[in-house]
Order: sequence, then structure tokens, then C-alpha cells
Amino acid sequence: MDAVIERRPPNWRRVGRRLLAWVLIGVPILLVVALVASPDARYLVRAGIEEARILLKRRAIAKLVADPKADPALRQRLQLVLAARAFAADSLGLLVG
Repeated sequence: MDAVIERRPPNWRRVGRRLLAWVLIGVPILLVVALVASPDARYLVRAGIEEARILLKRRAIAKLVADPKADPALRQRLQLVLAARAFAADSLGLLVG
């Protein structure tokens, strides 16, 4: 039987650098391959971009209600929304956004 040879402990700094390199190189390559190969991935990316565009253009309801240029019917509906939120928070104890 051969003698047991002890291995030296791993160099964790080198292991960490290699892992980081694989992540920084492998993840973008994997994303590009997924976008090229899968219509579902392209759909999800497009949906995410459009959702971000909507969220970046949002305005506070209170500001729209206070805006004199807003349509009176729209302002009335938004006041109803604010009243419903206040009721949900006060009477029902719900978390409102």
C-alpha cells in the first residue's frame, strides 16, 4: 500500500478569484445565449423594459388630484381612490401603498 500524501490546503484567494471570473464571464455569456436562443427570454426582457418605463413615468395620485390642469372626472376618480386607501388603512388596518 502506498504512503498517504497530505495535500496542502487550498488557496482561498485564488479559488475566490477563479469563481468570480467564472461568474463575471459565464453569467453574461449565458444571458446572451438565452436571449439568442429563446423567444421566451426575449419576451421577458422586453416586458421588464416596458414595466420599468411605466414605473419611471409614474406620478403620485395626490399630485394629480392637486393639479388644476387634470381632467375633473379623473380628479374625482382619483379622490375616490385616495378615500378608499384611507378607509383601508384606518378602518381595516391594511397596509396601503
